Amino acid sequence: MRLLVSIFVCCASFVSFALNENLVQSAEAFYAQNDFPHALDSWKKIYKVNPHSVEAVIRVSDLQLLLDGHESAQKTILEFLSEGREHLSSSQVWIVQQRLLEVQNRFVKDDSQSLYFQAMVKIKLADFNQALPLLNQANQIEKGNSKILESKAQCERELGQYTQYYDTLKTTAELNWINNKVREELLEAQYFFRDFSDIIQWSQSQINSNMSLRQKTVISLAKLEKAENQDSVRAFLQIIEGAKGRPVNPMIWYGLGRCYRKMENVGAATKYFEKFVSMTAKSQVIATQTWDPYRTAEKLEDAKQWLLETKQSP
Repeated sequence: MRLLVSIFVCCASFVSFALNENLVQSAEAFYAQNDFPHALDSWKKIYKVNPHSVEAVIRVSDLQLLLDGHESAQKTILEFLSEGREHLSSSQVWIVQQRLLEVQNRFVKDDSQSLYFQAMVKIKLADFNQALPLLNQANQIEKGNSKILESKAQCERELGQYTQYYDTLKTTAELNWINNKVREELLEAQYFFRDFSDIIQWSQSQINSNMSLRQKTVISLAKLEKAENQDSVRAFLQIIEGAKGRPVNPMIWYGLGRCYRKMENVGAATKYFEKFVSMTAKSQVIATQTWDPYRTAEKLEDAKQWLLETKQSP
């Protein structure tokens, strides 16, 4: 707790307030007296009057972290970014996002931090069975800490506890929706559990140019499960073009093969299914992964069976 308070004081020296001076002085006086609840109440009043103030949201979230924990602090920052982004400059958005990252990765409790570092030693040794209980304890003590949640999810995935992994990713993504890596993992878990509509619904609120190649891949594959048509072909070809020569997930070739099979274009379907089989073997995607979010093994059998039947047909 002392460490957290000292961090708050250090951060304060970098903040320049263009707010009501009397209100700010009152709030800071409470803080100087270690009266954090009254300091938070005062800063909330300042924030209410100045809902687009970067300075105010930083102070409110820091005090919430101190008093209420991660979930409350992160919610405040995320709502600020979601509701007021059009009022902010790019530099202000960057400042708030950096503060969010700091909040998400900061430990409030010494016990949870100790448990986390004990778990990290186990994870480095690939001892996920021993690491997971430590992380579960840490998460109970300090809910909403992204470091804990992301490591917890990793252990659950490695241990084949996919339902728990999925639930942990959902929690992490709710707290950290601007983290691309977390969103990518959640989208793939949604695909694994066949929640295709959730993937598509999320994609409809996004700007295509802002999405990663991995996000575009899982979205296109989810849409494929809903309709195999020219739109899917176009989406897969755009992903290949956007990769600019970089390797794409072999499932892209499977998707193209499935689309052309549906359109009864045997030549194109054969071409892409053969490429899918070849690229899957080269990437060893099945041999090296216990977690197979795209159920690649099933798709591989489907492609091989169709190719075999096609070759045997007159």
